Amino acid sequence: MHELQIYIEKVWDVDLENWIRGDTLCLQTKGAARPWVLRDCKFKSIAIFPDNSQALDFYFDWKALFGEREIVYLPELPLTADQVGQSALWVSRGELYRKWRHGEGNKLLISTPGALMTPLSFADDSFNIAVGEAIGRDNLCRWLQNSGYEQVDLVWAPGHFALRGNLLDLFDPLYRYPIRVEFFDDEVESIRAFDGETQKSIAHHDEIEIHRIYGSKLSFPFETIPEGCRVILFDPKELESQGDIYSWLWDKLCDDDKSLPSIQSWREIYKILGRLPKIRIDSSPEGAAYRFDILNEPYFKGKLEEANAYLLKWKEEGYRVSLYADMEHLADWARSRDIEFIPRPISSGFLDIKGKKVALSQSSIMGIDRSNVLDFSYRPPSDWEETLEVGQHVVHEDYGIAIFKGVTSTDTGEGEREYLILEYGDKKRLLVPIYQLYKIAPYEGIYGVEPQLDRLDRKSWKKNLQKAKEKAQEVAADLLSLYALRELKKGFPFPKDGDMSRHFEKTFPYKETSDQLKAIEEIKRDMEKPVPMDRVLVGDVGFGKTEVALRAAIKAVEGGKQVAVLVPTTLLAEQHYENFIARIGDMPIRVEQLSRFEGQAKQRLILEDTKKGLVDILIGTHRILQRDVQFKDLGLVIIDEEHRFGVKQKELLKKMRAEVDVLSISATPIPRTLYMALSGIRDISLLNTPPKERQPVITVVGPWRDSLVREAIVREISRGGQVFFVYDRIKGIEKRAQSLKKLVPEAKVGIIHGQLPKNALERTMIKFLRGDINVLVCTTIVESGLDIARANTLIVDNAHMFGLSQLHQLRGRVGRRSRQAFAYMLYPSDKVLTQEAMQRLEAISECNQLGGGYMLALRDLEIRGGGNLLGIEQHGHVEKVGFQLYYKLIEDAMKNLKGEGTEALSMDIKIPIGIPEHYIPQASLRLALYRRLLRDLNFEDIEEINREIVDRFGSFPEEIELLLNITRLRAGLPGLMVREIAADAKEIYLKGAREGLSALVGGRPGWIITDSVAKGPGGPKGIKELVRYMMDALKRCEGAVEEWDRSAI
Repeated sequence: MHELQIYIEKVWDVDLENWIRGDTLCLQTKGAARPWVLRDCKFKSIAIFPDNSQALDFYFDWKALFGEREIVYLPELPLTADQVGQSALWVSRGELYRKWRHGEGNKLLISTPGALMTPLSFADDSFNIAVGEAIGRDNLCRWLQNSGYEQVDLVWAPGHFALRGNLLDLFDPLYRYPIRVEFFDDEVESIRAFDGETQKSIAHHDEIEIHRIYGSKLSFPFETIPEGCRVILFDPKELESQGDIYSWLWDKLCDDDKSLPSIQSWREIYKILGRLPKIRIDSSPEGAAYRFDILNEPYFKGKLEEANAYLLKWKEEGYRVSLYADMEHLADWARSRDIEFIPRPISSGFLDIKGKKVALSQSSIMGIDRSNVLDFSYRPPSDWEETLEVGQHVVHEDYGIAIFKGVTSTDTGEGEREYLILEYGDKKRLLVPIYQLYKIAPYEGIYGVEPQLDRLDRKSWKKNLQKAKEKAQEVAADLLSLYALRELKKGFPFPKDGDMSRHFEKTFPYKETSDQLKAIEEIKRDMEKPVPMDRVLVGDVGFGKTEVALRAAIKAVEGGKQVAVLVPTTLLAEQHYENFIARIGDMPIRVEQLSRFEGQAKQRLILEDTKKGLVDILIGTHRILQRDVQFKDLGLVIIDEEHRFGVKQKELLKKMRAEVDVLSISATPIPRTLYMALSGIRDISLLNTPPKERQPVITVVGPWRDSLVREAIVREISRGGQVFFVYDRIKGIEKRAQSLKKLVPEAKVGIIHGQLPKNALERTMIKFLRGDINVLVCTTIVESGLDIARANTLIVDNAHMFGLSQLHQLRGRVGRRSRQAFAYMLYPSDKVLTQEAMQRLEAISECNQLGGGYMLALRDLEIRGGGNLLGIEQHGHVEKVGFQLYYKLIEDAMKNLKGEGTEALSMDIKIPIGIPEHYIPQASLRLALYRRLLRDLNFEDIEEINREIVDRFGSFPEEIELLLNITRLRAGLPGLMVREIAADAKEIYLKGAREGLSALVGGRPGWIITDSVAKGPGGPKGIKELVRYMMDALKRCEGAVEEWDRSAI
């Protein structure tokens, strides 16, 4: 055995006999040091890591250090029943393995036990498509069906294909994006890649090869390892336990799905690998033949002055320093200090003593961790949000609450017309012309209350609607007087953004979503006004609210004001404090926190300095609202989850609102349709776009079973993840933790709750953050705001005791990155649940789409008191007319009181109008498109949809052009004071103000104006001409409407 003092620089420095013996090398750091010691790979090799997250870190770190050459990453099959057997994933893995095995430049396969144990298949047949070739649309369609592709309405996941007229969409698992093939008869006219989520084209191809999925040759990676291959085993003991867990979980899936093949155990595969030259790499020096003289990088957490001191020292000692990051301001910082800047981030850096190399990570400098992800997640297109489900309750603004029964076509004598079928309380049906879809909204009322269907005679509906209108009028008047009072108060108009705000924006390590950018703009615009801001920022858990709030805080500090950040729990105060400190870095801004975590002496000092104006941002719980907390010049209050504060605290906050800018943050999810109604009533910003790589949390509701809990925990820790186990009774929490340790001996269990001393709580949380603990038994102290990337399984014990909003918040603790997350809501197996408890659990399990989902959003809104967003109560009226219509009534009443109301346009179109079935055969897609087109749109929106229709469905027929023109008339005619339009094949009838009609059709051929009525030529041609006249009139009548994008037509 060699002495431990013998250091080596690379794995390949050891002799072949060391490889044959399977010696151990000691590397005491992880991150980018791992690929660094494997640099200059000389042989075909397999690097095996305990779990996917470590393998991904290695993959991205290698790419950052050396580029993409020489490596192939082989992913595991996801161990979920709906994904594990997907042929598309097997073929994708097979092609990656083939690329490594046969590719000359690809020397290193990055893998895990799970990736090597599970099957893959090789695509042994393909179909070539080239622009200009006559391959036949039907031929391609048959080949896809015979090759294992599934025909669907919309293509968004591998293995899908869809047919629409002359377009064929398909998703070959070997490609990152789905493909759209456009035909002219049998000839291929174009080949385009498109985004599955937006369905819009993003790139063109001249030729492409499509691969067979079904019936491909099945194989296992370990069966065809090339001769002379070498194996590098990272953390061998961990590999063994993770391999055992993976095969146990696979066997559990095989019990339910007999089509899955059985797999070899990790021990069997290890024997096969054992015949190859191999090296073990471990962090422990015990028993190691050689070691690497490599240390962890220092952690500066945004304190750049400290980093500067290290840089000087390293330079004096002759080190070559490189910074791996993708933040622009760090590039400037590195260049000004003569450091090599490489615009690719690494997971963590290292210090190579022997090689005189320092690799610094973005995380080390800024203190902001970034998780590496390969985004293999696929999302249903946003179209699906727009469709109506058969059997769903809807509200027609003229007839009331009904059940949607589907769509039907009827020949009117003038051609086919599509109608919506609504069924009312007396079992009578109403056929609604499709162009009147704008009068219909999904019914969204009080959860647990079955809506009463109205009768077609409209008696009950008229009465309910009138009462709701009267109440809406009262609410509107109250809100307007409240806002009028606020307008009288003198606020501080913050100056425009300066260097500090611009610098801070540059330091954000992610790309903002469009919703974030819009919210930031709205908040800053409010802050620049001379009246106090009172805005609500609404967004589901993990959608980026903290960054938006930070931008507002920095603006306030730059304007010379202090900021108070109010949060409901001490743990959240701590995390906000850490986040603020890390994001602010070495900017001259002082951030402090006031909570029970701080000692009395520290609290006194913070209070004194706050009073003197030396503290810029003070973060804390309701402690901030106590009398002894005095600010020198408070300018902005940020309130996180205001509904969780008590009555007294809310009264204090109400007083604050009259004096300073207030930004209230809420994780109450609001559907976009409701947001649009609410935004006309109060200042509200919505974050509705999940981060690109996020996936919905799979939610399981059921009775407690030891086997289920063990499987859930083992599944998570097998992939290097962590578990939140919520038990909301401090008294029995120790006992519960002990029983979990017995149930899952391989788990590393920790406990936190609100009564722990600060040091004990902090120690446990730090261990959990570092991964030293992988199961955290905790109370609801984790409910709000905590963001731990590796925690992707949540188990809630006694879930029936929690409120729906609490369950939703708890579920938000997991699934905050790209990895599939799981939430288990469990109740005692011997307990009979109340109806209300069962409804809550059903609601949380049904609604697991990103953003909380529409139904949960509405239920949650009611549970928390939807009126709280407005400061009103309105239960009875909501039940009778639904949320959406009620808010619309309030908005209309406010507009009328302010003298801004315009009468809604009444439309009666007797020309056949609709989307032909031959153009879009799928009824759900037609309905979704109708709903999008018949909302309140401006001209820019309409032209965007126009372009999208051509891209997604091909050149459109006259019927679509007519539908678009009707949509344009809805958008523009009210601005010319037209109140009514009726049209048939012969004539168009308009009613409105004489001056508007004169501006619109005065002097136009075939048009006659009499008082407040105008008549002219009808039919599709007449409608088209009227649109042209309208656009001309709007151009002439500047100021008659808001700014329209008129260049589009």
